[in-house]
Amino acid sequence: MKRRIIVMKNANGSYEVSPVFAESKCEADQVDWEEVIDTFQGVNTSFGFRRASRAAGIMYGCDHEAVRTMDKIPDSDEVWIVIGRMLVRREN
Repeated sequence: MKRRIIVMKNANGSYEVSPVFAESKCEADQVDWEEVIDTFQGVNTSFGFRRASRAAGIMYGCDHEAVRTMDKIPDSDEVWIVIGRMLVRREN
C-alpha cells in the first residue's frame, strides 16, 4: 500500500500537510492520481490548499481528516509539494 502526502510551505514558513492518501487495491481501482494532481494545480494559498485537500480527500474517502500545520515535512512513501502553483513529486 503506497502512502502519499501533499505539502505546501505557508507564509510563516511552516508546512500545510494533507491527510495521508493511502492507495489500497480498492482505491487504486477507483482513484486516478492524475485527478488528484489536477486538483492541486494553481493552488497558492493556505485556503486553496485546504480546499484542494478536502476535494482530494473526498476522492479517497478521507475527507473527514483535516490539514495539519507542521514545522517540517513528515516522512511518507511519496511526498508531493506545491511549488509555484504546481504539484511536483519530491525525489528521495
